[in-house]
Amino acid sequence: MSLSEEILAAVKDLGFDRYKYVVQVFIVEKTGQSIQIASRWIWDVARDNWVSALHETEYLLSLALIIACYFE
Repeated sequence: MSLSEEILAAVKDLGFDRYKYVVQVFIVEKTGQSIQIASRWIWDVARDNWVSALHETEYLLSLALIIACYFE
């Protein structure tokens, strides 16, 4: 939870005042299973955007998903 809060604070420091952000962080232990992560939302193709970052080690996988939604 603290990792998602740190990412959100760093994104807010970029100064895009017209956006609302959603940050999701997934940390998964590799135990031989597969995983599927899906998200759904109402999307404005012209203004909204998202980015993800993946870090993988021998035993863990971490995924950070940042969603930026334009807000008037």
